[in-house]
Amino acid sequence: MRVLVTGGNGFIGSHVVDLLRAHGHAVTIFDRYRRPFRDDVGQFTADIKDAEAVCDAVSQHEGIMNLAGVLGTSETVSSPHESVAVNVDGAINVYEAVRKFGTRCVQITVGNYTWNNSYAITKYTAEPMCSESSWTVVPVVATGRSSRTGMLASTRRPPIVPMPAAYRNAN
Repeated sequence: MRVLVTGGNGFIGSHVVDLLRAHGHAVTIFDRYRRPFRDDVGQFTADIKDAEAVCDAVSQHEGIMNLAGVLGTSETVSSPHESVAVNVDGAINVYEAVRKFGTRCVQITVGNYTWNNSYAITKYTAEPMCSESSWTVVPVVATGRSSRTGMLASTRRPPIVPMPAAYRNAN
């Protein structure tokens, strides 16, 4: 299967790309940064905020794994506009392209909805907008040791709220 991985050069994305390649899939990374160390995958260098580029990339693939996102670092906490543009508007660009081409899509979201940072807030905001039947939402539930307390931590998130019918049925 030809699979497009948005954010495929990131930490989680690069591991997803490795796993897809290990299972024999033809993978293209959609990312705003080109990483020259991969010669076994295609590279589509573009920004998730560019709806036309997203449509072009989605049209060439049978499956999409949307991992693109701007993390909640101190820079984005003090100026969250980039997080909203990438994590919400960019995700909507993917959702609309997937709907247009009937492509299967997995939306990777944040499981730590209780984190009060721009990443968690914007990723969780985009999540309910992808309730089409061809989309699968996979919450990434973080489990691990807290860097601050050293204690084992796990998070949960509330159920997905369906997208309003008016948006879902729009052409």
